[in-house]
Amino acid sequence: MTLSLHPATLTCMPFAGTATPQPPTIVSEARVNHYLQAFCQANGKPFVPEDSRVREWLAGENQVSFTTMAEVLVTQLGSKTDLSDLDMVILAHWTPDAELGQAVTNYVLHRLALEDTFAFALSDAGLVSPFMALDCIDRYLPAQQGKALLLVMDQNSLMSHSPAVDQHSVANAASGMIVERHGSGLQIQTRTYDCTGAEAESTLLQQLSEQFGLTPESTTVICEPEIAARLSPQLHIRCTRPDLLCTAPFWEMQQAIAAGKDSTQLSVFTQHFVLLSQHQGKGYALTAISDHTL
Repeated sequence: MTLSLHPATLTCMPFAGTATPQPPTIVSEARVNHYLQAFCQANGKPFVPEDSRVREWLAGENQVSFTTMAEVLVTQLGSKTDLSDLDMVILAHWTPDAELGQAVTNYVLHRLALEDTFAFALSDAGLVSPFMALDCIDRYLPAQQGKALLLVMDQNSLMSHSPAVDQHSVANAASGMIVERHGSGLQIQTRTYDCTGAEAESTLLQQLSEQFGLTPESTTVICEPEIAARLSPQLHIRCTRPDLLCTAPFWEMQQAIAAGKDSTQLSVFTQHFVLLSQHQGKGYALTAISDHTL
């Protein structure tokens, strides 16, 4: 493993409902519905007018834009580490931004006065968007001492009905972290696995245990409740909060790290993490290994 995540830079937070500025008058209900129809057609899906929530979306209740979240995260991370030497800025999300037309990664580049930094956003991959983003960082980060900022965000103001999201109340939440090549902290690695079998996750965890020397006492598994139901109760498992969407596994990791630091017994702190998620029949795993107690 050549990527690392320093726990001190892991920052996760919910955002209270703070209304964004009202859209300009040219952004009418009919115009946004036309945008939705074109978006559905571009993705080969039918547009169902009854699924439109544009009227509520235009009302702007409980909206928090991604740029609002990015500003808070960048400010907090900037107080912990140097952000002037980033090679990459990546945004991962499932829900769309609450504000149309905003290039969030460009905003971050401008905010940090970065001129030669590669930036893009990764979406439309459900809860595994941040796992795929980390895989992209591993692929394209410079081979020697590269440094990336990963922002993970979701918000609850949707302009159309979403069966997946509507199963739960969704919170405005975001997380940010610095990922480095050959850095200190948790050594991380992403991989995919076939999650169609009943024993898929158990088999994967056994493979990871053999590869990295993990033990149930030293490892926390973080996953969605439906995945946890298939795992052995002897494992140390933290179930993710459905309302936090893509931020959820990193929220649990942050909580576990904080609990370990507060513990007076070092054996209570779990030094290693395995984050599990799935999307469209494929499983995604993020392994975070620490060689020492934080």
